[in-house]
Amino acid sequence: MRARSSITSNMTVYDSQDYKYVMQDLEHYYIGSRLSYNELLESPLIPFKLGAIIRKYLIDGIDSSTSLESHFYYMDRESEAYRTLKHLKVKARCMIREEKKGGKALVYKEKILGMPELTKISPAEKEANEMIITEIIFGKLSLMIFQI
Repeated sequence: MRARSSITSNMTVYDSQDYKYVMQDLEHYYIGSRLSYNELLESPLIPFKLGAIIRKYLIDGIDSSTSLESHFYYMDRESEAYRTLKHLKVKARCMIREEKKGGKALVYKEKILGMPELTKISPAEKEANEMIITEIIFGKLSLMIFQI
């Protein structure tokens, strides 16, 4: 039996194993936000260079058992991780609660935000809008060009 997460929305309960994946297409790597950095680094599906970037720039000063979702949710614009992710043009797929036109119903809308847009929203605003970060998107070209 799998444990349940605390995120719920209109009778939907997300399982703790949801959003734990690594996928790719010709242009991008798509990483589920519930993966911890440990789980991500142990995955044979991530390229060596991405692993090196994570080890050198992203997890410096944080616990490696931190999930990507948590790290991105509370990321500070002054951190080395933010500057690295901004340079790599990393994006986050988010679900944000919004009022439907007419104001009678609340719905979740999917948005893909770059690092500047994501960090512009304070953690308090993210919580108020019940924002869920579901996926982190790395461009293969950006990874290829990045020098370690």
